[in-house]
Formats: sequence, structure tokens, C-alpha cells
Amino acid sequence: MRGDSERECLKEVKEFFFCYKERNFQMMLSNRYYQLRDDDMMFNIKDYINLRKESFVGMEFKDIKKVFIAIKNCKPNPNLSKFPDFVFKDGFIEHFEITSSKETRKGSAKKIDEFEFEKEINPHIKEFNQSCENMEIGERREGNWSRKDVCHSYDNLKESFCNNLKKHLSSSDNYQGKLDIKIYMIEYSDCGLEMIENVCDEAKEPEHLWVYRLSKDKNMLRFLYQYKNKIDYIIMNYKDFCETIKVDEIPNILRQIPYDYMIKGRVNMIIRKQINTRVGFNM
Repeated sequence: MRGDSERECLKEVKEFFFCYKERNFQMMLSNRYYQLRDDDMMFNIKDYINLRKESFVGMEFKDIKKVFIAIKNCKPNPNLSKFPDFVFKDGFIEHFEITSSKETRKGSAKKIDEFEFEKEINPHIKEFNQSCENMEIGERREGNWSRKDVCHSYDNLKESFCNNLKKHLSSSDNYQGKLDIKIYMIEYSDCGLEMIENVCDEAKEPEHLWVYRLSKDKNMLRFLYQYKNKIDYIIMNYKDFCETIKVDEIPNILRQIPYDYMIKGRVNMIIRKQINTRVGFNM
């Protein structure tokens, strides 16, 4: 359904930023969205910031507060076909996805491949479940299915990022609503790239990131900075982590990144695992 992916992404961002430390275990057990009252959020805002302080790039307290209020209070645009995806009192949040796999009009190669993989293994999962119907109490069986992921590259990510951002910025030109706070929420869930510092000093151990981070990518940060009048904040959702970047602070952010990073595609496997256990009491 149109709008579902946008709402799901916002939900994941909320859960990442508004998670009490004591709620971590509950959230591991359930993906259920919980509501926070405005006074709860503001009362605990310093705890939220301290819990996720590595996620805020080029931002002061006032910036984080603005973004928190925006993602907490925004509402879906009732006109699903129009820009933006979410609106709030002072501005908007627009969502889009990027990929490091090949992207065509049909979508990303990664999503297409994952859909085909699920379609391929569904009969095997059904057969596995049927084989577990007569398990003894306490018995446990495990099913595993895997295949090699599609190819990923930094060039693919740059092309996807640039093309999608320009398309959404073009849509913003005709927007007549409030523009005090302009937020773009970008979803990258491929886990298809890794980064390593290009260090010349042999005495320094280069930092190796097994996942892509926009906040370390000088090339894409410079690209974003040219749109500082159209974008205030970027929220990156990587599924397991989120980061928020203040766009007009990018020159200062760049000065704090001492080395460039080499970015290349990873060789991944798509894995689906299912564990069935029979529980009960022997009479």
C-alpha cells in the first residue's frame, strides 16, 4: 500500500531515537510501536541524546531538539501522491530509499532478488513446517536457506543517491507549505558497502567500517552541501543504526574527517533461518 514504506521508516527512526535504556530488552522482543507523550520526550531529551550521541553530526542541542519534535509530531500527508510524505507545524519530512545495487525502473536489483528468493524458498519453508507437525515435546528443528547477494558498488550508491535526491528536490519546488525546517529521511538497508580510511601514515591503523556511513563519506557530503538552502537535516536510516546530519555544517564536519575513505562493495549472503520448537507438557 502506498505510504507503508514511509511510515515504517519513520517508525524505525522513532524507535531508534526514543528508546529508553530500560526499554531496550522489551524492544528486542517486540517490534510494536509505542507512543510517547510530548512531556515525556522533552523531560527525557538529554537521556535520548546521551544514548545516541554518536548519531548526531554537526548538531547542537537546539538542532537535535528541532529534529526530535519534528519526528515525534509529524503526520502523514493526507494526499499520498503529493510532496511531502510528512508534515508538521514548522516544516516537512520527505522520505526516499537508496541502493548500492543496480537500479532500474523496476526497482533495485537487491529488492528484486530478495523477492525472487522469498518466492523460491516459500515451498521449502512450507514443506519444512509440515515436517515439524509431528515433533515431540521439547524437540527442536532448524531450517536454513541462503543464496549469494547481488553485486554492490559505491558508483551504484552515488547514482541512486543523486538521482533520487534531485527528483525529490524538484518536487519540493512546488510545495506551498511551511519551510522553516526541511528534513529528508533517507533509507539505506542494503548493507552492501564497507569503508576503510585511506591512510598514508604507516604508524596509524586505518579505521575499517564494515557498513556504509554517510557522515564519513566526504564525496557525498560535498554533494549535499550544494543544497544547503533546500535541506536543513538529513536523517539516514540504516535499519540497525540512524544518524542525523546538519547540512549547513558540512564544511565543519569535513574538517573533522582527517582522511578520505575507500568505499567498495561487500560480498554478502542472503540467509533465511527458521527454528521450530514444540512446547507443552507431557500428561
